[in-house]
Amino acid sequence: MATASIPISPLDEFGIKIDAKEASREAVHDIIDSWMDEVDAMTGGAGLDSIVKESFKMRQELMGKIVEQLVKEKCSDELNRETMVCPNCGRVLNRRDMHERTVETMIGEIRLRRPYFYCTNCKKGFHPLDDVLILSDSVKQWDMQEAGANVGAELPYNKAQEIFEKLTGLSMSDHTMHDIVDVLDIAPSAEEIEEKVGRVAKGKKWRPIMVLTIDGALVPTRPDDAKGKGKGRKKVRAKRAKWEGEWREEK
Repeated sequence: MATASIPISPLDEFGIKIDAKEASREAVHDIIDSWMDEVDAMTGGAGLDSIVKESFKMRQELMGKIVEQLVKEKCSDELNRETMVCPNCGRVLNRRDMHERTVETMIGEIRLRRPYFYCTNCKKGFHPLDDVLILSDSVKQWDMQEAGANVGAELPYNKAQEIFEKLTGLSMSDHTMHDIVDVLDIAPSAEEIEEKVGRVAKGKKWRPIMVLTIDGALVPTRPDDAKGKGKGRKKVRAKRAKWEGEWREEK
């Protein structure tokens, strides 16, 4: 797909300054036209299923480009920032360079080219635009992390990975899902637990037993043929393993 870009202060053929917002919208129109040509060329037939499948596969490229234009439009001041004040020592810093970064979201990849500042006093670098956009330090942004956590909290991670990719067309490894699912965010608070215990125990002599199950724990396993007689207190114990250790997710 051709990439449409706009200068900060575009001029028309007569040298008159064009409104940045208008130029951005024209760039978006060019992106959509190019995208539709590509989808049309990739579509095998006129059936709706064929059109939907190709559009679904290529939608991320379209939406990512549109969001890039919206960022240029809404954050033009940050994209053209030349100086900033160091949040640690208060020194005025001059822009060092322009750094590129690609982030992944639920609507696709978004490429950003933003100013970089470095404080020699604090030995620390800054990308102010990242703070303005509230970006995650991870490549996968907050919306992807939330969606992955919702699926990973309900299914085994390997299955959650398959379902997530099938429904969204996006990739997220089971290891990433494991990292973003925090049991403290899923488990109820102490107050909620007390309230539930009190409600269930009302009118009963014994307090109820509460069980918390945590998915994702791995335990070592051994086959049944590993059992056999040998020296020991009970005269029966497992033979020394002759197979490669195997860990499986506990259920």
